[in-house]
Amino acid sequence: MFVNRRKFVTLATAGAVTATAIAPGAKGASTKFRAIAFDGFPIIDPRPVFAKAEELFPDKGSELSNA
Repeated sequence: MFVNRRKFVTLATAGAVTATAIAPGAKGASTKFRAIAFDGFPIIDPRPVFAKAEELFPDKGSELSNA
């Protein structure tokens, strides 16, 4: 099944909202969520960023990708 980025982000957000809505009411749950952080790096292909960095700053694109 193919899922594009927009659909994936929508599903991930829906899952996070559902989990936070259910978690406070769960038996034994004492943690209240104040924020949810989402790391987009695994979703977005970083290679164009590294290529542009290499173009603007020669020999620094690979250094950035290694960092």
